[in-house]
Amino acid sequence: MIFQTGLLFHIIGIFLIAGGSIGNLVVEKLFWHYLAQFSEKSKTLAILLSRFPKVILTGSMLMLASGILMLYSVQWSFWGQTWLTIKLCLYAVLLFNGIFIAKPTIAKIVAEVNSLELHLKTLNMLKKKMLRFHIIQYSILLLLIVVVIFKI
Repeated sequence: MIFQTGLLFHIIGIFLIAGGSIGNLVVEKLFWHYLAQFSEKSKTLAILLSRFPKVILTGSMLMLASGILMLYSVQWSFWGQTWLTIKLCLYAVLLFNGIFIAKPTIAKIVAEVNSLELHLKTLNMLKKKMLRFHIIQYSILLLLIVVVIFKI
């Protein structure tokens, strides 16, 4: 029963991360669209954009806790296996990339949009940084999924 409970919360964590990531991409695309039109909607979307990292972080922490619970339920039998070590390293990279790259970048975007004067050059630089973040994040996520499925 412990394993199934852990698995349930692991899947809920995955849904939170996936929903937060997809929602973030959609809102971010709308944000840049309205910002290009100098619309006030971009300020509202910027506030919404700043909420997604919290959802994603909650899902990440839920996955970590539930993963530990599942490992405990199988008497740590997977501990030390190469695929699990790779999975945990990739998870850490995803988490730290989100915390140290995406979250501060989004905060800068929100601050810039809410400032009295828009600096388009700065915003363009931040947009490129977020694009690189998304490419790296989804590439690592794909690699993580491959490692888990094939237990490489």
